[in-house]
Amino acid sequence: MASRKRVTTIKIEVRTLELVQLDMNTLGLTGKANLWSSPNRATTLDLTGGVSKHFGGPFDGQTNKQIGLGLNSRF
Repeated sequence: MASRKRVTTIKIEVRTLELVQLDMNTLGLTGKANLWSSPNRATTLDLTGGVSKHFGGPFDGQTNKQIGLGLNSRF
């Protein structure tokens, strides 16, 4: 019986955005984690998510949250 090695990939990204015209700044954090891969890694299932917070401007104090599931297949 052949053994399978599980490879887990996690990616985290932090971003900042400044909109001078609206006197607004945004801080965002996003992440991606591989949940499953086919033996030849041609098909993957990934979980993604993120959160962002606005400071100043018309959206002051607003927090946005996102979560997603992605299935990719390479031919």
